Amino acid sequence: MISLNNRLTTVSRFLKQGTIADIGSDHAYLPIYAIQNHLCECGIAGEVIQGPFQAAVKM
Repeated sequence: MISLNNRLTTVSRFLKQGTIADIGSDHAYLPIYAIQNHLCECGIAGEVIQGPFQAAVKM
């Protein structure tokens, strides 16, 4: 399970059921957290920087 920092925890409180898109996702923490905690059914993480992208793929 992923733990979020305070900023992303606050953002997660605004999520609604369905699909979320996190553009500039930086490791995909928010979409993964949302799915693991049943806050959404599907998450899309967009990232163009290779380091964070590769980290997201490994999760």
